[in-house]
Amino acid sequence: MVVLNQRYGRYSGKKVSDSCDTNYKFKAREYSIFLEALYNAGYLNMASSEYASSLLAKCKFKEGVLKNLPTDVKVIHKFGEYSADNDKELHESAIIYINNNAYLITIMTKGHEFKKLSELMGHISRMVYDYMTTSA
Repeated sequence: MVVLNQRYGRYSGKKVSDSCDTNYKFKAREYSIFLEALYNAGYLNMASSEYASSLLAKCKFKEGVLKNLPTDVKVIHKFGEYSADNDKELHESAIIYINNNAYLITIMTKGHEFKKLSELMGHISRMVYDYMTTSA
């Protein structure tokens, strides 16, 4: 896997992990770069970026970033969860469209209960949404 170069819209060739490393954990910045590259068509061509975005828009997961947002908000998002023993992780990165603007939010959580992680993500997302809708 390579890190995308946000400024120039191309990959930088910087190796992040071995593609066979099943224990590799994305960082929030890497998660964000992935969606930003789709939004800006900076890695794929425009048609492929739009197609990938349309697939992500079909994600039915509503227990994270979307939990406390209005149901008619347009969003493309990707979530991930991890569980080992008593440790849980819930992560989500989303582009949220409001009016003629969009913002990207990535939230990564770690704890012992998915329900609490979900509630925290929903709360953080709602605070950002309220800020973005009042300052947009």
